[in-house]
Amino acid sequence: MRSRYGADDGPSATFEAVGRLFRVLDAEPVLPAPPPPGAEGAATPSPQGGHAPCFYCGSTHHKVGQCPSRELTDTGRSIQHLGYLPMQTIEALGVSLERSPADREVIAAPYPAGATPDGKALAALAFFDIRWVYQLRFLRVLWNNSADSWDSVRSAVTENEGGFAWLAQDSLRVSNYDKARSFLKLALERRPGDYKACCVSGLLNMELGDTLAAISDFKKALESAGTNVHKIYASLILARLYKLSGDTMRFRHMLGEIGRLDSGCREAAYEEIIFKLGEKDEKGAMKKLVKLVRSDPDLFVTVLVDPELAPHRNTIYAHLTELMAEAKNDAISHLEDARKELNRCRPLLPISALKTIEPALQEIELSIHSDSYLGCLDVPRRCGSIRVMCKNAIDDQSREITETMRDLGTRLNNAEAFLKAYRYSSLAEKHRNRLAYLRRSMERMGDVRYFESSMEFENCHQMCREISDQLTSIEKKLEFLDLSANLIRMCVKFLKYSSIFFSIVFFFGIFIFPLLSEQVSTTLARMDISLFSSVWSLQKAFLIFGGITSLIAAFLMTIRQVLTGDK
Repeated sequence: MRSRYGADDGPSATFEAVGRLFRVLDAEPVLPAPPPPGAEGAATPSPQGGHAPCFYCGSTHHKVGQCPSRELTDTGRSIQHLGYLPMQTIEALGVSLERSPADREVIAAPYPAGATPDGKALAALAFFDIRWVYQLRFLRVLWNNSADSWDSVRSAVTENEGGFAWLAQDSLRVSNYDKARSFLKLALERRPGDYKACCVSGLLNMELGDTLAAISDFKKALESAGTNVHKIYASLILARLYKLSGDTMRFRHMLGEIGRLDSGCREAAYEEIIFKLGEKDEKGAMKKLVKLVRSDPDLFVTVLVDPELAPHRNTIYAHLTELMAEAKNDAISHLEDARKELNRCRPLLPISALKTIEPALQEIELSIHSDSYLGCLDVPRRCGSIRVMCKNAIDDQSREITETMRDLGTRLNNAEAFLKAYRYSSLAEKHRNRLAYLRRSMERMGDVRYFESSMEFENCHQMCREISDQLTSIEKKLEFLDLSANLIRMCVKFLKYSSIFFSIVFFFGIFIFPLLSEQVSTTLARMDISLFSSVWSLQKAFLIFGGITSLIAAFLMTIRQVLTGDK
């Protein structure tokens, strides 16, 4: 199978800007199909640039100090975005950019706010993102990173920092070499052999064309590196310096050193594949390439866009086509499994869940039909989400009904316990019968684990709502019964206490007071009190005052017992 380098009359492409990153929308870019070789008007590839390969990106169309990657300060996501386009579209973008390399020199610069990039611009950004680990923006990511694995560093974000070494790299980024030297001198005076300063010094010497000094600086950085991540970075830069200077032996040696530090370093494995292809070991290179793409799907886009692999595009295209077919078949298999699961669960799923799950399944199907590699690789995860959504929807409604029935059972038990302890059973008989009816209704609803359709769940919900409404009505009436019982109890207590006190006052006023009448009269005469004309008037006053006092005392004792909850 050979590469077709694009397609005739493809649909248009649109992209939605998100900061410096871009999200690919549904359409595909229009790319003119290259005319056949020898045809009139056929495009001829642009001649090689007049410069040595740029250390940062590999282009021969600019000096290293003028590399557009300097304008890119953040981790690029263009490769991931391209991965959701069809394979032929990605390759066509790469071929188109390869035939007009001057485009990427202009397009790769950051876009102003509100600007909308086209497909070529996204491919140009991807061209620089392929080797971003060698660019100044990656050094800013590495600066204070304490990660213990190379792969985690690659996904980190840039953080601002201070210090002379930081100022030196920032001056280097804007090609202010004099300031960079001054800051480096101050940094190395304060901390001789500092890893960061050595790295910046090496990049400065590389830009100035002193490759030997750059290699020496990065060797010092490698010696002072405190972590495997720092050692891998210095080794990668040294390997690239050796490669660009033509020292194949040392280049391969550094790749071997990186492999010993971290066998999963993608950059080292990728460089080895390019080397094998240059050595005509296409079979061994393709074997490693397929393995590497399986472990890192972003490389599917990288090898289609990377100009260094252009001479081997047909072979690479054939292998990537096989990977694409595998990913698509696997995606279709997972989609069928998700559909079967949905069809199995459909009778039990509520309409609200179906309104969410069915569109998600349609999006997965569209993703497969788009023939995008990353889209197909996302399908197993997304289908797994569909299965989880089905299970959660069923579990949620079962749990909701179970909790509702448990709550209703608790309310019924409380109401029945209240009526059982209620002292005036004749007043509660009617409510007791209604509670018994509600209890039987709940028992008829059955176990939610054995429901076979969403209609059963809906009917159960409806019955629970009806039982809850009726139970609420009964509970209000039970509250009134409780209030009535409290009022009756208060009256009984009040009558009890007032009767006791009245009896005491009556006993003293009728039987005891006459026996003491002479003594009382004598005492009142000595006190010169003539308010009472006779003993009877005095006795009558005692009975009236004692009665009033008895009522007040009985009322206060009744209120006290009610407030303290005494029976």
